Amino acid sequence: MSSLIGTVLEHYRIESQIGQGGMATVYRAIDERSGARVAVKILSSTISGDRRFIKRFRREAQLVSQLNHPNIVPVHWPTVSQAGSSSRSCPMLKAKRSSGA
Repeated sequence: MSSLIGTVLEHYRIESQIGQGGMATVYRAIDERSGARVAVKILSSTISGDRRFIKRFRREAQLVSQLNHPNIVPVHWPTVSQAGSSSRSCPMLKAKRSSGA
């Protein structure tokens, strides 16, 4: 998914990759509306068509968004966006970026 660097999803300009796991990749991005630096987690293209993984991804976002702790970044509800010029949807999750990322 590193091909997403430089693209705009929704109103988030993807700048660089922060990390990657078995289910998703996290990118450093800029919210073009507010100028805020954010982290965007995007479900892997290999599993983004599987409803079970999308349900799990949304459940994770719902649970984490309910947490309120100084060491946990605030998470915003997931959306489904077009991945670059592809017509295929990609579930993504936006969070306020911590100073360490």
